[in-house]
Amino acid sequence: MPLNSSSTDLSTSDRRGSRRASAELARDLLGASGAGKIADSEGNTYDPVGSSAGPRESFLKTVGDNVKDKVGSVIGERALDPVAAAELQTKNPGAAAFLTSTAGVALEMVIFLVYVGLDMGKSIFNSAALGRHAAFAEAGHTIVFSSLLMTSSLLQTCLALGTIGFVEGKEGFQRLANPERFKKFFIVSVLFALANNFATLAYTELPAGTIKILGQCRLFETAILSRIIFNRRYSETQWMLMIIIIFGAILHIMAKQNAEALFEETANLHLEHDQRRLCHQDLVHLSNETQINRTTSSLQPLITECIIAPAESHDGDEGLILGIMYTFLYMLCSDIASIVSEMFLKSEKSTPFYIQKATMDSMGIPVLFATSFFGPWFSMIVGVSESRWATQMWWAREGSNFIGADRALAWCNNPAEHHGHAILCGSAAGGLWRDWGYWQPWGALFFTSSQSWFAGILVKLLSSVVKLLAKIVSLGGVFFIGDCWLLYDEEAGNLRPAGFAAIQVILLTFTFLNIKVPKEEAMAEPAASAKDAVELPEREKPQVV
Repeated sequence: MPLNSSSTDLSTSDRRGSRRASAELARDLLGASGAGKIADSEGNTYDPVGSSAGPRESFLKTVGDNVKDKVGSVIGERALDPVAAAELQTKNPGAAAFLTSTAGVALEMVIFLVYVGLDMGKSIFNSAALGRHAAFAEAGHTIVFSSLLMTSSLLQTCLALGTIGFVEGKEGFQRLANPERFKKFFIVSVLFALANNFATLAYTELPAGTIKILGQCRLFETAILSRIIFNRRYSETQWMLMIIIIFGAILHIMAKQNAEALFEETANLHLEHDQRRLCHQDLVHLSNETQINRTTSSLQPLITECIIAPAESHDGDEGLILGIMYTFLYMLCSDIASIVSEMFLKSEKSTPFYIQKATMDSMGIPVLFATSFFGPWFSMIVGVSESRWATQMWWAREGSNFIGADRALAWCNNPAEHHGHAILCGSAAGGLWRDWGYWQPWGALFFTSSQSWFAGILVKLLSSVVKLLAKIVSLGGVFFIGDCWLLYDEEAGNLRPAGFAAIQVILLTFTFLNIKVPKEEAMAEPAASAKDAVELPEREKPQVV
């Protein structure tokens, strides 16, 4: 009996010790400052991946070695950011050793796959809930995109506050309540909120895969900003690859546009053929040239020939232009916010992620609320079609002309605009949270909040190589699983040419971020002083979206 009692006590203490160790590991990981990076809602930062110099080898051997090295970098201690690994080693050596064990490697692989899955899920569900040509929209449902942003920010703020209480308790809330921190983060918070707003708007016009492909143009944009602001240098090979990536993205868009146009023209030809065939069948049964009009009791000529009016083509140029503009505005705001944080928030780089998150999300909610008014109003002012802003005026109600409410209701109540029946808009449709009774908005909310939170943690903990692999895998997954399968619409036509262009962009992006700059090229430029000599460390290449 005493033996059994002691065994029970030992097992209980082991379980308590295990739970205590897990809690300490979670606190250490959440509290790690990592490299002090501040990420946007997509988990993108301004400091990208680089590679060490080395001798030139055959292309196939180089690609094979790079793939093997990158896959090996996902597991073990190499998966962590060097700063975060050193910090974890100091705080909890046992946890650092655990990450190199078999169980630790399995945990890292699970985290990597979860990160990729959340990133893919966010893009796919946002496209399903917000896309103008998605099944959700085709069924007559529309959500106010600002409601998704504000709800997600509010949810993430609550999660950040709960994490502060769990990790630091009262001291954490005291650190959060520092007015100076809110002043420092004000500009960054506003810019990130605007970036998040434009990123969400892009989903209303473009498929998720196209947005991901366009995002690779961020390499060129970031390189230009790095050259202008930080005087960072890039080789001619890097510049050429960035330009080729841009052309690859353009080819992808052109291929999708051609596929849609070809499908539309083919469908119109079939429709005209069927109409002409039915018309000629009717003419065969007519023997007289006139017939009696029973209403006017007079003779009128019969139809003697078939003239088929050409089918109306859908002009998608406006949506394409708006989608491209929203995507590049998102990237520009995000990059500027990252630059501002790198230049003016150096003292905050040691601040834990959850405190940064609570600060920026809480300050971003008022900005998103303001843009929910300004966005539809500005679209109305510049002449964008009513279908793109009328349903977004959630405040519209009968008898009100507040910020274009009367024009929105006039369009919604016009049966000629909606195939013979009016639609509900504004407060009558549910206001800010209209059409949230379906799974698409809730799925988008879950993946948007989870991806933003999870990416913000991992961007501080994981190495640049792991984040690179995750973004590339997510890019391919969103297009081939999302656009080509789950969200595929037959009106998109044949996506094979666009798929080849997508593969080209993926491979070019991977190649760009694995360029090995020879030492002789790095040393070739004259250096009049130490200040003029700029090397290419890991922070020198722009980050992939």
